[in-house]
Amino acid sequence: MKQCVTREFRAKLTDEQKILCWKTFGNKRFTWNHLLDQYIQYGKANNWEVKYNNYASLLAANPFLKESDSTALNNVAEELYKACKLLFPQGRTPNFKQKGKDRRSYTSNCINNNIRFEEGVGGLNYLIMPKLKRVRIIKHRDIPADGKIKRATIKETAGGNFYIAVVFEIETEEPNYKDAPTGFMEALDYSMPKLFVSYFGTFDVTPEDLRWYYDIEEKLAKEQRKLNRMKPGSKNYYEQLHVIGKLHEHAANRRKDFLHKLSRKMADYYDVIVVETLDLQEMGKRGVREDGKFYCYGKRISDNAFGMFCRFLAYKLRDQNNKLRDQNKYLVKTPKTFASTQLCSNCGYKNAAAKDVSVRKWTCPICGEHHDRDKNSCNNLLKEGRNIINRWTSGDSSFELTPDGVLSEKKPHSKIKRR
Repeated sequence: MKQCVTREFRAKLTDEQKILCWKTFGNKRFTWNHLLDQYIQYGKANNWEVKYNNYASLLAANPFLKESDSTALNNVAEELYKACKLLFPQGRTPNFKQKGKDRRSYTSNCINNNIRFEEGVGGLNYLIMPKLKRVRIIKHRDIPADGKIKRATIKETAGGNFYIAVVFEIETEEPNYKDAPTGFMEALDYSMPKLFVSYFGTFDVTPEDLRWYYDIEEKLAKEQRKLNRMKPGSKNYYEQLHVIGKLHEHAANRRKDFLHKLSRKMADYYDVIVVETLDLQEMGKRGVREDGKFYCYGKRISDNAFGMFCRFLAYKLRDQNNKLRDQNKYLVKTPKTFASTQLCSNCGYKNAAAKDVSVRKWTCPICGEHHDRDKNSCNNLLKEGRNIINRWTSGDSSFELTPDGVLSEKKPHSKIKRR
């Protein structure tokens, strides 16, 4: 079975290499906007039919595009073609790229070994990239010995740092998922201040561990006030943008470091972890109403990054290189319709009043069991997780294991709206 894995490395670019990257970012935006304009003009005249247009049509009138890697611009044309093919039948069009607001990255494909690793003198490591030639990298992780390089994406962060993500294609054995594990299971109930509440509580964290954005908020406000007093587009303005970007990047790195370490510990300790399916973006928009006041917790939900934590858990549980992987390991997501907080974990009675987040404890009127909201939800998730695994291993086709390593309910195919 072929599988793609990604390794990301910090890149130490020279000034000439940085300028070439910036030019490629601009050429990528230029190619997207001009091809999109051609697609729209052709679509208006031909009942919104989509006809593939290669970026080579722009080369004659714009020779500066030859300074950039041809595969990077070709990837832009492919991406735009797929976007138009998807959105035009829905009566929509892709957005034009705007300078300063688009993502500063591009992807180069590996053709004839033009992307490869190279050992330097004194333990230095280099990655050969098209146009950029030898790029010094910090190789903090080993690369797959039998992996074939497919493509590499170079990106610039808001703080001015460059990273290169290399995608390898490797051959792996098809995992055997015949026997459902019976032990080492854990259930995580999402908690806004604590990230999660678990059934056993072995790896629970405190709200003080999760204040990544709040720790920089005061300093960030001070730097943003400085930015507001500067002339947009000036040299000082862009330098101040880098200062603000470094603050955000520092908070993001602290968040990722904490979640990576926590997810690695849990993936090594447990065989199955059960979580609930949540729409965190919608939760951040709606907020909650308590004591007659409306509270929006979008900042808190974004800061604790429970969705990112679940992604880390999924691929770490799936990782074939895990030395403790003596059993099948998966991340199980319960269906959205499963009311984990409203069900009595003892008798199964559904208490609709427990849906309100202000209800932290309640007593079941049928069996008299007294419940803590979070612990009761974890108990229900644990039972539902075992039920999902048993049904799936028994051949129930309503559940599937995604390539990301998540065992969940199959999603229905979305219907595309026609004009």
